Amino acid sequence: MKIARSGSTRAKKGAKWKKGQACSSNPTRRKFRDAVGTGTFNNIIKESCLTAAALNQHDANYSLSTLDSFFQKSVGPKEADTDDKNDLVHEVDEVRTVASTWATEFSACSNMSFSRLITNWDPSSALHKEMLVVLAAVTEVIREQGGQETESEYLGAFLTSLTTLESDMSVTATVALTNIVIKRVPPSLIRQRFSDISQVVWALLTRYAESDHNAILCSLLNIGSFVCRQLDISHWTSENALKKSETCRLFNAIIVFVTHSKPRVRRAAQKNICNLMRSSSDHPSAVLCGAYVNDRLEEFRRSGNTVSLLHILTFLSHGLPLLPSKNIKTLAESVLKAMTLGEPLVVIQGMTTISNMFMYETTQLVIRPDLNAKLVNALYDFQPGLGDPQPLIAWLMAMRSALVHLHKADVALFAMNVGKFISVSLRVFLCESDAVRTVTEKVVIELLQLCGSIENEMKTPKPNGSQQTPAEKIVVALEGTLKYQFHLAWPNVLAVWGVAFSSLAKVLPERLSESVPTLADLRELDNFEYGMHLDHTVGAAVRALGPQRVLEKVPLNITGVEDDPNFPRSWLMPVLRDNIKETELKFFIEYFFPLTGNLSRAEALAKQAGKKHMEIAYRVLGNQVWSLLPAFCTRTADVQETFPKVAQTLGILLTARPERRLSVLSALRKLITTSTAPDVIGRFSKNYLPILCNLYIKKMEAERLSVYETIRAFVTVSEKELCCTMFNTAMEKSKTAEGEDADFVKIAVADIARALLPKVTEVEGELLYDHCVANLRSGVRRQQKKAYLILEDLFRAECCRQLVERKLDEIQKLLVTSALKVATASKAPRLRCLRSVLAGLSSPNQQFVVAVIPEAVLCCRESAAKVKQAALEVVVECADALQRWSIPNAFGQYISLLMGGLAGSPTSISASITAIGYCIRHFREQLQESEELLRQLVEAVCTLVVSPSREIVKAALDFIKGIFTLVEMSQLAKFADLIISRVCGMMTDDCANHFRLKVKGILIRFVRRFGYDLVFRMVPDSHYKVLSNIRKLENRRRKGRSMASGSGGSDSEEEDGDAKTRQSHRSRRGDTFDDMLGSDSDSNGNKEDDETESQAQQERRKKKCGAWLKEGDEEIVDLMDPSAMRNISTTDPEKYKQKLAKKLTPKQAAEKAGFKISDDGKLIITKEMIEKDNPRGKKRNREAEPEDSDLEDIDNLLGALSGYAKSSRTKSLKSVTSHKSTKSVKSSMSAGSEYRSKKAKGDVKSKKQKYDPYAYIPMNRMALNKRKRARMSGQYKNIVKGATKGARKGHKQRPRTEH
Repeated sequence: MKIARSGSTRAKKGAKWKKGQACSSNPTRRKFRDAVGTGTFNNIIKESCLTAAALNQHDANYSLSTLDSFFQKSVGPKEADTDDKNDLVHEVDEVRTVASTWATEFSACSNMSFSRLITNWDPSSALHKEMLVVLAAVTEVIREQGGQETESEYLGAFLTSLTTLESDMSVTATVALTNIVIKRVPPSLIRQRFSDISQVVWALLTRYAESDHNAILCSLLNIGSFVCRQLDISHWTSENALKKSETCRLFNAIIVFVTHSKPRVRRAAQKNICNLMRSSSDHPSAVLCGAYVNDRLEEFRRSGNTVSLLHILTFLSHGLPLLPSKNIKTLAESVLKAMTLGEPLVVIQGMTTISNMFMYETTQLVIRPDLNAKLVNALYDFQPGLGDPQPLIAWLMAMRSALVHLHKADVALFAMNVGKFISVSLRVFLCESDAVRTVTEKVVIELLQLCGSIENEMKTPKPNGSQQTPAEKIVVALEGTLKYQFHLAWPNVLAVWGVAFSSLAKVLPERLSESVPTLADLRELDNFEYGMHLDHTVGAAVRALGPQRVLEKVPLNITGVEDDPNFPRSWLMPVLRDNIKETELKFFIEYFFPLTGNLSRAEALAKQAGKKHMEIAYRVLGNQVWSLLPAFCTRTADVQETFPKVAQTLGILLTARPERRLSVLSALRKLITTSTAPDVIGRFSKNYLPILCNLYIKKMEAERLSVYETIRAFVTVSEKELCCTMFNTAMEKSKTAEGEDADFVKIAVADIARALLPKVTEVEGELLYDHCVANLRSGVRRQQKKAYLILEDLFRAECCRQLVERKLDEIQKLLVTSALKVATASKAPRLRCLRSVLAGLSSPNQQFVVAVIPEAVLCCRESAAKVKQAALEVVVECADALQRWSIPNAFGQYISLLMGGLAGSPTSISASITAIGYCIRHFREQLQESEELLRQLVEAVCTLVVSPSREIVKAALDFIKGIFTLVEMSQLAKFADLIISRVCGMMTDDCANHFRLKVKGILIRFVRRFGYDLVFRMVPDSHYKVLSNIRKLENRRRKGRSMASGSGGSDSEEEDGDAKTRQSHRSRRGDTFDDMLGSDSDSNGNKEDDETESQAQQERRKKKCGAWLKEGDEEIVDLMDPSAMRNISTTDPEKYKQKLAKKLTPKQAAEKAGFKISDDGKLIITKEMIEKDNPRGKKRNREAEPEDSDLEDIDNLLGALSGYAKSSRTKSLKSVTSHKSTKSVKSSMSAGSEYRSKKAKGDVKSKKQKYDPYAYIPMNRMALNKRKRARMSGQYKNIVKGATKGARKGHKQRPRTEH
């Protein structure tokens, strides 16, 4: 086990010793000790001395005759007596015994089918030893008869031995070996010898059917199912009665075990039957299975065998879609009949079966819509009570599956039935189980979403004469959930309401809007705990119904005149801001514009009156109102009619009201980007652009970015002449700028000119180019960066393409000569300028590419991420430009040009390797076509791996790691030996140690590509340990993936893998031998077969299987009534009543507090009650009535209002203070305080105390924590200090003796 070093300065990864295991001679983890016992560490890496000559010499030295002659020579007939001879003979026998153990025949079998048995050997398993003995015996027999040790020979030998074996252990071992080998036998041979195989399997199944040998039964079931899967359809439908009877007899022998008492045998049988039916479409075995299941269902229902009935229903829940379509209807009826028994577990499993039946496509095609609707109505009779969470969840899921299937089949029938179910399911919210409420929420939400897709059907009333539409029925049921009796489920109810608004808003907008005031009233309650949930619900109403309908029903109640200082409806502002979409801007003008004026006047009046809190409140409300404007401008539908009316007002706000500026700017951008008529807004560009440009020139750090983005948005919808005029005005402003802000104005004007570039002509572009060149030559860093940013957009603009072509020499000279003067902050914009120039060149210009490459390559090693990314993009753009110009062998020439940097400094070499790697990643197709170029690159990089520079080695290793994803395996195999030899054997010690993790990553990729064996032969001896660790990690990774996917690994997958790579450690948990054999049986060994369930598990099972009948005081339950299932519960009704009796209802809690509750859950407080409780003019007697009574009255009132009988809130002050004092006393007691004397100084010992009066410090494991060492050590210092002080006092008080 790896232990972290205590002296390390940082934490190390790895396991640590558990407490108490550091010095234990028998630790709980025995991974490596067990591995030593199995011979795992006996792998000899060097060349083995075990040759054929050595074996012959060993046999000659230790054969029986040699041992006997040695005995005679060493003892002699005259010199040795009988006792000595017997002792030596005993020693010789021991030598023979050691030499002929199970390991002697370990490698006798040469067939690779049994490699898993040898690889995953467990010496502690008796079954493994028996399997090895059987395998060795069969191998010896096959060799004696001159066989080739093929799978067919082994199968025949195993089947022959199974007919004569009597020992259960031998039969188990032989059957397990047969289960391994039969999967590798040719199918034609299995079909040919089917009669013999089926006879042996059937005989053994009959023999062990009633036994507890789970391993035998599971292996036999696997063999029988595999044999049946190999048969042709003719074997099942043959006219030959003998052939057909053998097939049916074997199938019937397997299917019987689907109701076996042992869970693992039962699961193995069910899985094998499903695999058999799934082997082909319309498999004949499905007919036999359907008939058998139907007969067993009827038989078990009549006999009342609920256990077997549960097993059949469990099998049907997985195998029902595989059965013939003609049996599905009959089986559904049989399942419903079985559920009438009233057994709770049968009802739950029946519901699960019905739910799964509607989820498969095969059953969906069979069940007609009318039958589906009848089944939905029949399931109402099986609705469990609210006190049974598990059956209730199963019922909800079954109804959900049935209704979803009905929606796919017939939307009209779905609309007729969904209203009733939603009404019934909403009453389930009264259940106290959180799981039930969560499932109910998900089911109702899914069905409401389906209702939203069938608007016409939801508007149509039922044909039975009722005028109520399905949508109205749903809304009426939802309105009932807002009563107080549903307060525990209000989070779930509010989520359902949100989906109802989204789904039914187009069907019943007026009726849904009437429910919004009820939600608002709930939100304004003082003790309402679900404000966030209700905000989401009201937000859904705003999105679906629109803000106008919501505000008509729930007004803001804010007028600016004598408003409530608490503003109870102010919570609507954020909700409106986040949820208003695709509405009309006209409503904002009519409703909110007057409100903003009133709020501004109210703010001014409050300021004059000195009411600071009201001034701030009105200011915040005004800002919240204007924050709604961007939401109203998002995809608004009335831009053409409304925007011309409000355009002037928005322009005035931009200049006159700075606090409203951000909201107005955001609204303008939303109008331009999301409007369907941007030309309407573009007509006002001549008014807005000057205002925005003037604002941008001013120093307003918080708003300048928003103003600039708005300018760019207006440019997209403005006319070209206007943009040119604005451009010329801006450039004149730049020339005439003076004063302290001249530099700021020039930079701002340059930004404006940059924003106007998409709509200007080439003349304006050349003017801006001259301006940028002047800024580059000025040497000011800030202007330099801005000039490069402008040139980047300038070279990319359509109007400046000809300008770039015409002034290419000048641009090249400008950019090349200024490379040494460029500031660090300007490198990334400069590189992007070069990329823009290269992307715009249409004619070949190789000189410019050659001039750009050195700077781009060197910048590939910059620490700044933006600079490095820009440099890499320039490298790729150069290669793309050469290919665009149709230069012969452009890619090869370009890579050769980049490889020229491999002969420079370490920085140049590492940068060149990075550039080459990034380039070939983008042009991988050209690299794969040119094998010679790939060879040159790999050889050059492998040569650089041995460099002593870490910078070069790091870049080279990164290049090699990237090669794996760029080239094919066949191409990579040619360089594998070269790469491994250089990476693993020729690196300097410093680089090898520093980059050991990178080297390990490269080896991992080689192992994944070529397998462990091939890589093992390539690496040097020093890397064997690393390679062994890689194999272990890959095995763990492969096993984790197989477990996550649930496949467990198949035989075909294991054949493809390497033998050593797929070898797994026997000490890992969950990797049993049966799993390795590919069987679904129990764990091997008789011990696990004989184990019985513990008493606690049996009691728990009995408790789960219990059922109670709920009866009234006078009425008797009629069990023949279809609705009798509601009176059968899986929980004890008496205990449930006791639990409810202890918990007071909200009405009872209010009555106990002295208040009455109305039918809808509201608190009734009359005027007489208030006067009686606190009459006028009568002073409260504070001495007669303690403070506790006041607190109790307040808490009782709060409890009645909230509906919670919180006993913790009715504690008196006396109990609270006493609890606090007790806690403080306990916390203040120190170690040894119980010995302190109350009458005198010092410590005393009473009769009850056993120990001497010393300060005993209790043992605390926290004292071992290194971080708390200083604090823990302080208590010892205090004790020593106290002892010293006491000793000093005692010394002073001691009487002096005269000498």
